[in-house]
Amino acid sequence: SVMTPQADSWESEDYTEQLEPYFSDDYQMFQCDEPVLESTGTWLRRGFWYSEVDVVILKRDFNLDPVLLIGQPVGIDVGNPPLFLQRVVQNQMVIDGNKSATEATPRFTLGRFLFRDYNNRDHAGELTIYGGGEWTRQSQLDANPNNNLAGNPNFPLTLTVPVETSGGNTSFNGATSSQFRYDSRFNSFELNYHVKERMGRDHMELEPSGHWVRRAGPSVSRSLLAGIRFFDLNEDLAWGASGIDIDNDPATPAEVGNVRIHTDNDMIGAQLGFTWFQERARWSGGIRVKSGMYVNLIDLRVNSVVPTPTETVVTDSALDTEEMSFMVETSLIGKWHLRPNFSLRTGLDLLFLSSTALAPGQTMGSFVPSGPTSIISNTDPIYLGGSIGFEGYW
Repeated sequence: SVMTPQADSWESEDYTEQLEPYFSDDYQMFQCDEPVLESTGTWLRRGFWYSEVDVVILKRDFNLDPVLLIGQPVGIDVGNPPLFLQRVVQNQMVIDGNKSATEATPRFTLGRFLFRDYNNRDHAGELTIYGGGEWTRQSQLDANPNNNLAGNPNFPLTLTVPVETSGGNTSFNGATSSQFRYDSRFNSFELNYHVKERMGRDHMELEPSGHWVRRAGPSVSRSLLAGIRFFDLNEDLAWGASGIDIDNDPATPAEVGNVRIHTDNDMIGAQLGFTWFQERARWSGGIRVKSGMYVNLIDLRVNSVVPTPTETVVTDSALDTEEMSFMVETSLIGKWHLRPNFSLRTGLDLLFLSSTALAPGQTMGSFVPSGPTSIISNTDPIYLGGSIGFEGYW
């Protein structure tokens, strides 16, 4: 039997002593733990701050036709003097947009939770910094005397710059060696407002052992973002030649020459994006897309030193122009949740740019003493690769 507390005992504000017998195991239903009254959908993304850190390995290509800088024709006819355009170039130095380099670059996002609306969506502000890698290609070409297949004594044993590149002007014709180094790099800064749906409501499950366990509710979550982005793509092409015979006189010392081309694309504009994720307690997978239109402020600078029989011609010219560029960035992302607030992530990444000015596209006219007459800005580079990293909330 249960003893009923005396009436005067209820006059005290502390009822612990009177009620303590009712908290014993004898009064627990089936001797089970009582369930926690919680159903909030907060299985993931627990915290006010969050960060995403990735290392992205990207292969870079561009749609520009292969640029032939210099080459040595094969001696298969007896023209005097031999014309470059009459021969098949066998020994050549080319910049091919489909044979670009692969580089690793970091990507970092820092976000701050702002508030949760009545539709159970999180509103946050984000800063994303992306870039820092450098895509580099370099090559060297030496004249090969064995290219005189017909044994023509009038055939040159040196290198020749094609008319398309030299514009018919004095160039590196007569060089015995040539080399180039091509560097490309980008840096990106984003400031976004991000609205994210949360997972479905968590629920409590009673295990056979009699313990209540909290489980995540599988669901699909979507998000929208809007913001501004600054993207800087700049390139350098250093092209040099040595052993240049400027007057076909063995007594005259050979000369050296070089051309340096620098392009800078400063793109600023607004972007929109969305994400779609399938969420589970231990893993998530989905897609993220961001795109926008940008004002592209293009700067071009060309410096050249070209030896001639009378003097060494030195030029220093600069041009600038504006273009409208389009950018789209897409990622397929998979996550493994080690803890509700810490996840490993991996993905496939694609970045596409339109209407940019790349250094190899500016080689035409680089030997003109007055400098280039226009900026070629119709090149569309694409970056494709994979990423690995982590994200955390605190």
